[in-house]
Amino acid sequence: MLRKILCAATVCLLPSVGFSSPQVIATWNCVMNSPVATLQGVFQLNPDGTLLTEGEVILVGTNGSYRYPRIPGVWRLHPDQFGRGLQIVEMRFIPPGKTPLAIYPAVQQNPNYLYDLVPSSAVPGYNVETSCQRIG
Repeated sequence: MLRKILCAATVCLLPSVGFSSPQVIATWNCVMNSPVATLQGVFQLNPDGTLLTEGEVILVGTNGSYRYPRIPGVWRLHPDQFGRGLQIVEMRFIPPGKTPLAIYPAVQQNPNYLYDLVPSSAVPGYNVETSCQRIG
């Protein structure tokens, strides 16, 4: 029942997949820097593929920013799209009244960190860097 409610709240953004990696089921402090925005948030990943997050988005090149309260989302593991052999932790959520957001850090050998640096799809020639540290 809870999964159906969370799925409805997040518009079922991700298909149902296995969530068997105990390495990523934790609470993470994440920062994503892109050419268009910086996101800082705390993400609690649950074994059933749901997450809770709260944080702030700062829009690059403007004075704009917004905080988002503790809200539900979904996560999943999948291979990276660049063929590097990495496992990506895709975390999706929808801040109230805003566009859906996602971050994509990669699993690292050190279980206390997630990290990835990939080309920006929004602004060619720039990168998106995502870094997370386990906090619980």
